[in-house]
Amino acid sequence: MSDDVGAFGARLRACCRLAGLSQEELAERSGLSIRTISNLERGRARKPYPSTCQRLADALELRDKARAEFLAARRRQGRAMITVGTDNSGDAPGQPGGESSAPPRHLPAPVPAFVGRRDQLGTLSQVLCTPARTANIAVISGSPGVGKTALALRWAHDVAERFPDGQLYVDLRGYDVDQPMTAADALAGLLRALGMAGLDIPDGTDERAAAYRSLLAGKHVLVVLDNASGPAQVRPLLPGTGECAALVTSRDALAGLVAREGASRLELDLLPLAEAVDLLRELVGARVSADPLAAAALATYCSRLPLALRVAAELAVAHPVLPLARLAGQLADLRNRLSVLDAGGDEQTAVQSVLSWSYRHLDAAAARSFRLLGQHPGADFDGYALAALTGSTFEDACRLLDQLARAYLIQSSGPRRYGMHDLLRAYAREHAASDCRDGDGAEDHDEVRRAALTGCSITTCRSPLPPWIRCSPLAATSGRIPPQRASRRT
Repeated sequence: MSDDVGAFGARLRACCRLAGLSQEELAERSGLSIRTISNLERGRARKPYPSTCQRLADALELRDKARAEFLAARRRQGRAMITVGTDNSGDAPGQPGGESSAPPRHLPAPVPAFVGRRDQLGTLSQVLCTPARTANIAVISGSPGVGKTALALRWAHDVAERFPDGQLYVDLRGYDVDQPMTAADALAGLLRALGMAGLDIPDGTDERAAAYRSLLAGKHVLVVLDNASGPAQVRPLLPGTGECAALVTSRDALAGLVAREGASRLELDLLPLAEAVDLLRELVGARVSADPLAAAALATYCSRLPLALRVAAELAVAHPVLPLARLAGQLADLRNRLSVLDAGGDEQTAVQSVLSWSYRHLDAAAARSFRLLGQHPGADFDGYALAALTGSTFEDACRLLDQLARAYLIQSSGPRRYGMHDLLRAYAREHAASDCRDGDGAEDHDEVRRAALTGCSITTCRSPLPPWIRCSPLAATSGRIPPQRASRRT
């Protein structure tokens, strides 16, 4: 450590000795923490705030020249810290005595009974464990309940030894019952985890991000950013060096993060049927092997969605004498499926609640489109179908479909064609009926609902088709109108 870097600490120790004050007594007088004073004395803190130095000078009763020299030492240390702030001495920042502390291990426990996803685990290792000039970034995106967090935590625990300087974890609450966490608040927690004293944390988001990147420089740290709402929330939290890696999960495609920061996106799909049954077997036990047909039906009624499978498995375990075929029968009716999978009313686990967090992020036009598509009779749909249902232009319908696809509330089933799994369809239908009962969204019922079920538009179709053509059921399903079935308006 240079003389300038330790100048303020040396001056502070000398003043304490002259005043006959211990660190504890100085902390009590100044209102600062003992840890902060210890860090300042040992030169392990960044440039102290002017207000901190003023409080110390007051507590030490410094006057005139002594006070001026005390404050000048702070300025000299600040200039020196700029030069050596990225020095990787091996000591943890903010630790008294310069002693190395245990690296942060903040990963939550992995989800039990994790099955499958071998290819995805391999892809994450290939992307995030390859040396690079800048931090490796991977985004796991997918529909609500598809197991993004489970995959991220399983992989992070498997490769933890590759990041010996620690693993950091933040739940950004991007799609949650609570307000999303701001980047500034997330950075404050990360800085504390890396050893920075609370009073040393800068106020601004940019300043916190700079301090965060400085503390990570030269270290091998894995940062898991769970449940992100968008690129702007994530960008300040990304490491700046190639020794670190960042793994992000989101229900949004985070296209901006891919385009600008070069993140690799891994889109997580529903489990294959065999793996869905394997998950039930891990959670329920021998009853699954004893009745494989009922287990397969149960997995299918759960849309092979990991969250729904876990809720169904809990029901099976809670009722050990209930045959799996009977439980599958309770889920057979699409109208009752979400109420059965309510997880005892737990908002964090109930399938309907988890789906609602994504639905609430939609604007009014996209939300209405989602409700109408849930009532569509076809297995899939395209821009022509949505234009017919909403009376919008083909271009507007395609933009709405893209918005729903980026939110993973519909899934691609082919070139420019989309579908939704049964649990999303059940949620869309139930929400449309609920809105009608509450007096909202009544436009989704009556004529519009009949249009969705028959494939006919209630208005003149404003897609690129001739305005005298009325959309037939085949048009709403396929986007193609046979000339012999088109009728001219009179």
